[in-house]
Amino acid sequence: MGLLPLFFLPITIVPVEINKQILTTILVLACFLCYLIHSLNNRKIVYPKSLISLAILIFLALSGLSAVISLAQNNAIFGSFIQPDTFWSFLLAGFSFFLASVFIKKDDLTSLGKYFFLGLILTTIFGLLQIFGKFILPWDFTRGINFNSVGSTTQWGIFITFGLVMIITSLIGLEFSKRQKIILWSGAALITFSLIVLNSQLLFSGLALAMLILIFFKLATKAKINLPIIIIIFSLFFVLINGRLPGLVNLPIEARPNISTTGVIIKGTLTGKQILLGSGPASFGFNYNQFKPLALNQTVFWSSTFNQGISFAATLLADLGVLGILAFLFLFFAFSRQGLKDAIIFTGVAYLSINLFIYPAFFSQLIFIFLGM
Repeated sequence: MGLLPLFFLPITIVPVEINKQILTTILVLACFLCYLIHSLNNRKIVYPKSLISLAILIFLALSGLSAVISLAQNNAIFGSFIQPDTFWSFLLAGFSFFLASVFIKKDDLTSLGKYFFLGLILTTIFGLLQIFGKFILPWDFTRGINFNSVGSTTQWGIFITFGLVMIITSLIGLEFSKRQKIILWSGAALITFSLIVLNSQLLFSGLALAMLILIFFKLATKAKINLPIIIIIFSLFFVLINGRLPGLVNLPIEARPNISTTGVIIKGTLTGKQILLGSGPASFGFNYNQFKPLALNQTVFWSSTFNQGISFAATLLADLGVLGILAFLFLFFAFSRQGLKDAIIFTGVAYLSINLFIYPAFFSQLIFIFLGM
C-alpha cells in the first residue's frame, strides 16, 4: 500500500480514483485469500480482539444497511469506483484494518516505513513537477498543474503533510543512523517546500494541530518538545500571512459547498425514516441536486453537482444519518483509547482524521487511516 498514492493508470475515464480502488480491491482480495488458506491449514481463525474491531464492525454494518435501503442502491454500494464514501470503499478500508491486524507484526514496521517513505517522496516530487509545469508524462490528461497522483491539489497537500507528520514523529521517537537522519530530513525539507508553494491555511493549521498532539505525548514522557514547538510557530506564521505572500505558482481554486449550503442539504435529507440511517453512502450528490438553495442557480455553480459537502463528517451525517455519524465518532473514540500506546502512528492517523472534519475525504486517506488503526 506504500505506493497507493502514486498509482494511477491512463486506461479509464477517471485515471486516479478508479484505478486506486481497483488496485486496492485486487490486493485486499488476494490477501484475504491467503488468510483463508492460512486459517484452513492451521485450523484456526485469527482475528483482532479490540474495541476498534467492534467499532469498525458497527460502522460497516450501519453503512451496509443504509446502502441496502438507499433509493440509489447501486451507487451507494459501488459508486462506479469513483467516490471514496461508498459502502465498497468502507468495506475495503475495513478489510485493510482486519488483514493488517492479522498479518503485520511489529518487526515489519521498519520495512513498511521504507516503502511508505519511498512512495511519499515520489508522490511529492511528481506533484511538484506538475505544479511547476514540468510535465514528464505523455498523456494529455496529465498536462495540467492541477493534476497529481493523489487527487485534487489540496488532497495531495494533505497526504504529503501526513508524511511530514510521520517523519517528524519518527525522528523524535526513534533512533536512526546519521545517513538515515540525512535522508529523512531531506524528505522533510522537500515536503516543507511543497507546503510553502501551496500556502494553504488548511494544511498549516492541520500540521500545527498534529504537533500539539505530539507535544501532549512528549509531555507525558518528559521528552524534549523543541521541534514540535518550532513547527507550530512556523505553521501559525504561514496561517496568519496566508494570501499576503506572492504565490510562486498560480494554482486553481477548488470549489466545494460552504457550511451553510451543507447544512441546508443535511436538513433536507434527514427527514422521516432517513433521520436514523440517512439516504445511503455516496448519495450526497443526489441530495445536493434536490435540496440545494435556489440562490445557487444565480451563480456560476448553477449546473454543478458536489458529491461531498464542506467536510467528510458533514457529508456522512446526510449519507448515514444520526446512527452512522455516532458509529463514526465511536470508531475514533475507540482508536483514541488504544492508539495512545504509539505516538508515531496515533499522531499520523489523528492528522488524517482531523481533516475528515474540515475537508472532503479521498480514497487513499481512508485506507491509510484504517491501516494505521
